[in-house]
Amino acid sequence: MGYGRMGRMVEHVALQRGHSIVGIKSDRSEPPDVWLQKFGPADVVIEFTSPDSAFDNIAACFRAGIPVVSGTTGWQKRLSEAEALCRAHQGAMIASSNFSLGVHLFFELNRWLARRMIKFPEYRPVILESHHTGKKDMPSGTAVQLAQDLIQISGQKGWQLNSAEQEDLLSVFSSRVPGEVGRHQVIWTSQVDRLEIRHHAFSREGFALGAVMAAEFLAGRQGMYSMRDVLGFTEDSSE
Repeated sequence: MGYGRMGRMVEHVALQRGHSIVGIKSDRSEPPDVWLQKFGPADVVIEFTSPDSAFDNIAACFRAGIPVVSGTTGWQKRLSEAEALCRAHQGAMIASSNFSLGVHLFFELNRWLARRMIKFPEYRPVILESHHTGKKDMPSGTAVQLAQDLIQISGQKGWQLNSAEQEDLLSVFSSRVPGEVGRHQVIWTSQVDRLEIRHHAFSREGFALGAVMAAEFLAGRQGMYSMRDVLGFTEDSSE
């Protein structure tokens, strides 16, 4: 579902890995339920569309009894609704802000580092992210996930976008730059030094590979899963 730059890359990687594509949804005007009835049984749907259509696409997959991997960002306010539908239809889903394997290692590293840095209150964290000018949501879903993990560990009240006015909120700074695939940094700064970790994507192929790996994992399963499940991380692996 979705045949933009990411959809085409997913198709390329899936075929490389020996899979068959049974349908491609490129027409946004066609209802997803109607589209899903046009072809034979599918093992899984990979969905990279837009924030305003993602939830309806995911719900249609549940109704059709097809597991769905969603890489669309900007719709996560309705994630609890999607989870309820998944349970009601005994469906299966993996939704992630970023399917890059490196990014999920970065998430693990961010949590690991945060648990150690909170012992030293002289250091304060900040998140920087930049993407191409065509990216519709700001901050990125990856930056939001990084922020949520930091907030949960540090006890901060929330995050603020492109501002440092409120000291009790984590600052997330976003920019949109022509040609930038994706760059994220978490910086811990004191008055005397700073420590930082960063992830820089060179191409979208890493995102597509992770999405196809997630689809391979999800096919034949029921329930809600995450990329931590796909990559085999245990609950305490970030300790």
